[in-house]
Parts: sequence; structure tokens; C-alpha cells
Amino acid sequence: MDEQIQHSTNLDARFFERIGALHYRDDVMLFEQPAFRYHANRLLQFDYAMLAFVVDGQADMQIEERTYHLENHDQLILLPGQNTAMKYLSDDFRARFVLLSKNFVSYLTTEDSYVFVQMIRNNPIIRPGGQVVNTFDSCYDLLKATLMQEDNPYQRQMLYHIIKTYIYGTMYYTTPEVPVVRTREEELTYRFMELVEHHYREHHSLGFYAEKMHLTGKYISKCVTQSTGQSGMQVIAGRIIQQAKLMLLTRQKTIAQIGFELGFSDQSAFGKFFCKHTGESPQRWRLNH
Repeated sequence: MDEQIQHSTNLDARFFERIGALHYRDDVMLFEQPAFRYHANRLLQFDYAMLAFVVDGQADMQIEERTYHLENHDQLILLPGQNTAMKYLSDDFRARFVLLSKNFVSYLTTEDSYVFVQMIRNNPIIRPGGQVVNTFDSCYDLLKATLMQEDNPYQRQMLYHIIKTYIYGTMYYTTPEVPVVRTREEELTYRFMELVEHHYREHHSLGFYAEKMHLTGKYISKCVTQSTGQSGMQVIAGRIIQQAKLMLLTRQKTIAQIGFELGFSDQSAFGKFFCKHTGESPQRWRLNH
């Protein structure tokens, strides 16, 4: 087809219907190239995360200031907001793509996410060898099969866990044996993320984590902002909201029970917190999802 992706692209389900892609709402999209026309040297900035599995051919792609070469079996991971441009594409190039919305990506956040993001920023190209290729191909095939199950009431949860499996597999198969040298700010950010993961249900204030780390909340927030683009309080709130959404999706517990398990004194306090960070009440969000 002859669809063009414009600069600062915010794609939606209608676009993917036009190119015959499988999709779950506007959150998870899967399609095989060629589905639209590439434009050489046109700078693109996706609002989505993108996974690309190269099936055949070769390509050169610029990501931020560097150009990377892609060939058969390579995998490319783009993060939301990264600038990219296609510099070269062979006539026989084919690839399979998965796009994930920022909203869906937010569900995948854990203490390991910081490590994964830094790893991808340093090298967005993954070159799995041997049976590892089959492992990643299986993730793609399972994702495709799940997207086709439109009447599956657990479709969203299954998509989440398949992609989570892919992320952990990527980290397992590509993390170098020699530890990555981190700056002090990055090391403190990683420690902070670990603490948040272990204590976010009971402790919502930055002061608790500052005390644990024997640092001031202001300094911690400065380090975290430099490393992730979010303040310390935004990281804490984001982790609470992520877990709240997952619990609301399962529909196994009442909103009051969810609030209590996430450390809120009552349903009202949980509702105000949730609304402040999402723009919707927990009841409305659950109804819409």
C-alpha cells in the first residue's frame, strides 16, 4: 500500500486497519512490511515503541545521531520519542513489526525497565544467534495468534505477558557478561527503582526512599530526572498507577480492596490519587477498559 508515516506520528487503529494490520485497540499493532512506503532520509519520530524483526534483506537506519546496519534475523527496538530515518533499504527487505503505545508500555514498567531502556539506548540492534532466534520468533507468533482472538476476555493480559517475556528474554540473551559502567547518577537511579519496586505499596513519599538511601529527596529526584526524564515522585506515582490499572483490569477485587492493597487509607484517598494521575476515577477507568 502507499501509506506515508509523517513526522511526529501518532498512529491509531484506523491507520492499521487500512494497511491490514492486526491490532488491539490503539495499544498493540502487528504488521509485516511492505505495508507502507518508506521515504529515504525523512526524519520520523514515533509516539510508539517499535519492535522490528528482520526476515530478509538489508537496511541502514539512523537512530538519533548514529546509523545502524540491519540484516536477516536482526531485531530493532525503538523507544517512544526517538528520532529515526531510513537511509537505505534493499529491494528484498522484509520485516515484521510490533508497535506498542505509550499507554501499553507503561504497564511494562518494573525495576528492570531502567536497565532495559539504557541497554536499548546504547544499542537498539539485537543479533540473536542459533536457537535464540526461534525463541523470539515464537514470541512473535504467539503475539499474532493472541491478536486474532478478538473474543478472548483475557486478550490484554495475555499480550502483556507475551511482550514481558520478550523483554526479559532480550535482557537475558543480550546483557553483556562485563557489567556496564554506570555514572553515579545512574547507579543511584537504579537503586531507587529497586527500592520503589519493593516498597511502593506501603510507602508513597520520596522521604522514605531518601532516608533508605541516606540522601536528600532533592538530590535523588535530580539524579532520577537526569537518568529517566521523570522526577522521583513521578516514578513512585507511575508504579502505583501501573499496578492499580493491572488490578482493575482483572476485575477480581473491589476498588476499595485495590486501594487498601496499594497502601491507601480508604477508597476515597485512592480515588483522588488515581484521578489526579489519570484524569479518570477508578470506576470510570475500569468501565472503559
